[in-house]
Amino acid sequence: MNTSRTEIAFIESIDACFPYRDEVAARASVCEGAAISDNAALMLAHELAFAPDGIAAELRLALLDLLVAQRPSELVTAAEPVVRALILGEAPSTEAADLFLLHCRSEPICFNALNILSECPPEYALLAEGIRSRA
Repeated sequence: MNTSRTEIAFIESIDACFPYRDEVAARASVCEGAAISDNAALMLAHELAFAPDGIAAELRLALLDLLVAQRPSELVTAAEPVVRALILGEAPSTEAADLFLLHCRSEPICFNALNILSECPPEYALLAEGIRSRA
């Protein structure tokens, strides 16, 4: 995977410090990441799925909707039902996880997609590791 400096800087800027409590800044971050790459967009999706305690699911779901609207790629679109389930504290459906897995197997490998896939039932974590080892 060819990761740009812009993508790396963006990912580092939101890793474990996404601006949930400032909705304007949060929406701006979503739009910024969506404009960079699928990998940056899926870092945002991972942050939304695993937000700190006390961050409302409604806000996270609205930001996920914005993310998909701003970056409607096949990979991000396939990630959406998986991330939505994780935000809601549910296990993703087998159908959603299988479709996401299919897109994760495509080139170029998207590491943040694999990070999300690893949060699905254990068999998907093993498959994600197999894909990651190809890189």
